[in-house]
Amino acid sequence: MASSSSLCPRILSALRRFATLTFGESAPLPAVENARVLLVGLNNPGSAYAGTRHNVGEDALRAAAARHGFGAWAHHGNAQISTGRVGDVGVVAALPSTYMNRSGAAVAALARYYGLTAEQVVLLHDDLDLAVGRLKVKRGGSDGGHRGIRSTAASLRTDSFWRLRIGIGRPPDGVAVPAFVLQRFEDGECEAIDAACGAVALHLGVLLGGGGEEATTGAAASSFLNKVAAGGGR
Repeated sequence: MASSSSLCPRILSALRRFATLTFGESAPLPAVENARVLLVGLNNPGSAYAGTRHNVGEDALRAAAARHGFGAWAHHGNAQISTGRVGDVGVVAALPSTYMNRSGAAVAALARYYGLTAEQVVLLHDDLDLAVGRLKVKRGGSDGGHRGIRSTAASLRTDSFWRLRIGIGRPPDGVAVPAFVLQRFEDGECEAIDAACGAVALHLGVLLGGGGEEATTGAAASSFLNKVAAGGGR
């Protein structure tokens, strides 16, 4: 299977919008009324990693922030931050500017600053054990070998945060996992990935609407997945 050198259309559009922004010195963190959720798109920073399988959590978060009219992304400490509301829920969206295996430092610092518990944190991340574009939601449990999740659990000192898992498929025979996750998606996979990112953006309010002291609930997560299954995210 030949590797594609192009970016999926939805990912490319989001990155073009992001490229128009400029980042100066780190600014004070923005205030967020009724901040209740920290959404984190796990990623590796820099253009070399843009659009790779490992960065699909970033792509989904950018799509969601754009759809819900979040503020401009800006550099704060060791993350890029955008804030806004999904329904009546105040949301902090974050993209760590450290590498994947050090993501937890940014997550923990932001959770402390905004007074959020681990249960109010949702990581958006790639998952090798799901077919390309398939979505799953869970709270707690094993890191499954994902170093961004492992780092977050270590920094928060608990694994009780929520995870929105985005399938990237398994590597073909002869391709090692570390190399596979740093590849971009094949042309034939882009429709599924673009639809997944769009579905996350479209139905995010359903996922976050059942919370309270947590970012979401099992019932809200089930409703979210049902919405995703019933229709795309265009």
